[in-house]
Amino acid sequence: MKDLPVFASTELTDESFKELLPHFFKEVMDDFELLSDAFLVNNLNEVWRLAHKINGSALSYEAIRMSSKVAELQECSKINDSIKLGEQMDQLKEVIDLSYEYAKQYFQIS
Repeated sequence: MKDLPVFASTELTDESFKELLPHFFKEVMDDFELLSDAFLVNNLNEVWRLAHKINGSALSYEAIRMSSKVAELQECSKINDSIKLGEQMDQLKEVIDLSYEYAKQYFQIS
């Protein structure tokens, strides 16, 4: 997992793409909060749905590491492995935070 790049490219040439990154991270962070709430009440269908949504967004922005981690989380929700799902939730939060810090540094977003 740590071998995966945070983003597929560190050279985004499209300025509109860079302008959208803060909105991407706000949406992902908001969805992660909803995902956490669904996890706490063991609503695995909602966990899967929100993870799927985050994964789609991550793929659109080429956030490779985030996409990989959220895909693992989706699999845990499918097989109802709540212990591993909890671990995946913690790891996904770390990846989201890491990705945001990376984007701030390399893409100069605020």
